[in-house]
Amino acid sequence: MKRYRIYVAVGIFLLPILARGLWFYRGWYLAPSTLSAPDYTSFRMPLPPTNSEQSPEEDVEPDRRVVLLDYSHNNQFDFAELDAFLEELTLRGASIEIVRDTYEPGELPLRERLKYASAYVVMTPQASFATTTVQLVERFVARGGRLLVISDPTRNLYDYYYEYFSEGYLSEAFIADSLLAPFDISYANDFLYNLIENEGNFRHVFFRQFAEDTLTDNLSELVFYGARSIQTNSGMKLITGDEQTHSSQVNAGTDLAVAVRSLDGGVVAIGDLSFLTAPYNQVADNPIFIDHLIDFLLDGERSLDLTDYPYIFQNSISLLKSEDFDLTADNLESITAIQDTFHARGQALVFTDEPEEDSDLIVLAPYDSESEYFEMLDSIDGLEMPIDMFATLSVPHFGEIDPSGIGLVLLVQGEERTTLFLLAASTDDVLELAGFLETDELDSCMVWENVALCKAGAATDFGFGFDEYDFNFDFEEPLPEDLFPEDGPQEPTPTPES
Repeated sequence: MKRYRIYVAVGIFLLPILARGLWFYRGWYLAPSTLSAPDYTSFRMPLPPTNSEQSPEEDVEPDRRVVLLDYSHNNQFDFAELDAFLEELTLRGASIEIVRDTYEPGELPLRERLKYASAYVVMTPQASFATTTVQLVERFVARGGRLLVISDPTRNLYDYYYEYFSEGYLSEAFIADSLLAPFDISYANDFLYNLIENEGNFRHVFFRQFAEDTLTDNLSELVFYGARSIQTNSGMKLITGDEQTHSSQVNAGTDLAVAVRSLDGGVVAIGDLSFLTAPYNQVADNPIFIDHLIDFLLDGERSLDLTDYPYIFQNSISLLKSEDFDLTADNLESITAIQDTFHARGQALVFTDEPEEDSDLIVLAPYDSESEYFEMLDSIDGLEMPIDMFATLSVPHFGEIDPSGIGLVLLVQGEERTTLFLLAASTDDVLELAGFLETDELDSCMVWENVALCKAGAATDFGFGFDEYDFNFDFEEPLPEDLFPEDGPQEPTPTPES
């Protein structure tokens, strides 16, 4: 009886196991004689379109052009992702300077850098531009400088960025607009998309409509991976979307521009940054467009005037030694200080009476000098030197003025050399005026293009060689007894009769 119960217990224990085995394992496994596998070699992964034409690489020598890259407005990019773009600029002969908001020793502010730069690049800024900065950039572009501004909706970490100075929230598009306002260009705070045809995502948009411009030569197709639209009334819409490209803010998307060039051609605004970064810089005709952008940054012709001092000289500099201004013990210290100032900026300056043919020139002379280099001044309309101590000085843009105590700075730019004239009433005044070369203080002068009026000497010292007038101004003081005599009665003042 006990054995029977044991069999029943074992049977009850094995029954679920047997039932589970019969349910899940229905037969023995027999391996197939041949194993069939997919034809992996025939598979092709979808790839973005590649460009069909590449610009040939050329060996280019450095041309001393400087491209400023802004990094002082909380710009939302990393330098590593721009390696290819920056390297290409360097290979094309450009020198790249990063403009930061820190004040490191030797770091120049943007105001000084714009005096010698060829182009200024601003990408995804998120801190407001000061009014003075906008004015400086506007004047920089007016003199032939190039400005490239790039905004990107994907780089805006928040919809609005808190601006501490204005104590409010500003959109990234609005911040870029503050710099572009003088050029009639503005960004929309949107993003573009295409639901019908795109490069794997509705925000990866194809662009095939281009205006006729050097920036769009040989372009057939571009791909931007996150772009915002741009508006302009007077400028040129370089790249626009088709009828299927829409804006996140506008229902009807027609003629939406993603790249614009200003009316004068000196400013380009683009609504996407991704096309500059790897691997998107190799998609479709993106590399050709990047090559055109580099041409745009480096092909501008900058014009220089006195406001660009001391960066107006392109060659070695000769300080003219003449009969009117010779090297003496009195001016040796000043001349040495001027020479040291130029050497500190990496510019060679020599004091000589025979300048080299390929060197720039600084002429120090009084107004009545007979220097042969004064012939250069004949080309300046409206300039008349005072011929004697009573004559007036006639200066372009300033008219006729009394030359006493006034120093005149003139910039003459020729094909062979740049010549800077520093003229005043006397040798001492010229030496005082030359102090501006040492301290770079032309900002304290009245400057108009290539002419500046500066304080040099005193008004009473203007005498063409006479340091002082030999006049006797000593008067004898009258004695009290002369004014009020003691002898005799004092008579009242008579009343006049009618």
